[in-house]
Amino acid sequence: MARRRNTNACTWCRRPMISHDGYTPIRDGRTRTRDHKYPKRLGGTKTVPCCYACNQVKGGMDLREWFDFMSQNPKWWRLWPFSIPRREEQRHDKTA
Repeated sequence: MARRRNTNACTWCRRPMISHDGYTPIRDGRTRTRDHKYPKRLGGTKTVPCCYACNQVKGGMDLREWFDFMSQNPKWWRLWPFSIPRREEQRHDKTA
């Protein structure tokens, strides 16, 4: 028999998510959002449920970059709301 997936848990960190009314500002990183499994820049259209913190930290990373990042940072969701260097910023820093 197939095992039923918990849709109340974030796809990436597996923490329980909380609902959001869509009107008040997001103040909790566990707020339910949808994240593109593959970034839009790579033509991604499929979305998965995830918490706001993971969605912000993942940004435009593809799955390989994201899984590498998660393995190097076991508690990555704690990095939100601190800034994470995005792809453009990383390129800019390398050329300087």
